This record gives sequence, structure tokens and C-alpha cells, in this order.
Amino acid sequence: MIDTNAISRELLLDALAREAITPAFQCLVDFRDYGVKGFEVLARWVEPGIGEIPPVRFIPAMEQHGLMDALLIHMLSKACQIAVTWEGDFALPSIYRHFSCEILPCLA
Repeated sequence: MIDTNAISRELLLDALAREAITPAFQCLVDFRDYGVKGFEVLARWVEPGIGEIPPVRFIPAMEQHGLMDALLIHMLSKACQIAVTWEGDFALPSIYRHFSCEILPCLA
């Protein structure tokens, strides 16, 4: 298994550029009516020649190299591109529709 300290900034940037880090969706279910109320988006990375690199390894490396903003933008963009193709009536909760520069300065 790859060590967090062995993950370079260049490897992370390359993985983002190649879209090797992808969103995985986990349903959020309301157990009162068993309806799907939304999705949690999780980052997953499969690297050729290495295999799956768990978030517990690459997220700290992203933080260490100052790339969390790049990961957030990448994941948000990809997740929205995928979700827009789904059937159904989905919406972002109002708290997430109004990103401010204080909450997400990378989007300003």
C-alpha cells in the first residue's frame, strides 16, 4: 500500500488532470419513508499500476500539498456532471446553494 508521504504534489495534480480521482455516491435515506433524500459524494482514486488508493492515504497528502481546493472543485464539478443525468427531482439544500467566499474561497 502506498504511504501518504510517498504521494507527491505532481502525482496528485496528474491524477486530478487524468480524472483518476472520481466521485462515488452514497445514498442518504430517510428511514421514516425510506425515500432517497440525497447523496453524499466520496472521493475515490484508482491509479494504474498501483490500484485503489484509499482516502485515508490521499486526503492527508492533498492537505499537505495545499490541494484541497483543487480536489473540492474537481469533485463538485464531476459530481454535478454525473447527477444532472439522473432521472428524478434532486436539488441542493439551500444551505449549499449559497456558497460564500468565507466558506469556499477557492470558488471566488
